Amino acid sequence: MARARTLVTAVVAGTMLSAGLFASPALAATDSFTLCAYPLNCSAASVSGTVNWDADVLTATAVNSSYSSVTVTVATASSSSRTTVLRGGRATFTRAIPAVDPSVQIRLCPVATTCTSVTLTRH
Repeated sequence: MARARTLVTAVVAGTMLSAGLFASPALAATDSFTLCAYPLNCSAASVSGTVNWDADVLTATAVNSSYSSVTVTVATASSSSRTTVLRGGRATFTRAIPAVDPSVQIRLCPVATTCTSVTLTRH
């Protein structure tokens, strides 16, 4: 059964909140996500996108309005890649997810020690 899930996360005092997963049997096997650098406010920096598990592809857009730079890391068991976005910038990127990898982690880091992440699992 194919389905779509949406995951929205925010960090509040170091705790990740999950705003919900929604499933629909009529849609392709996809997960959507949004990560925000600032608690409950995505205007400073964010990354949002979709993982299409049927096509083994992640597509995302990162936006940075406030920080000197932010780094988005996409990691699977077999590979990892980074995209850096300078202040005032936007980056749209696509990453292949090897069919053998059971999950993908997306991480948004505006400062080296402050990151927000989500791990999506193949379904």
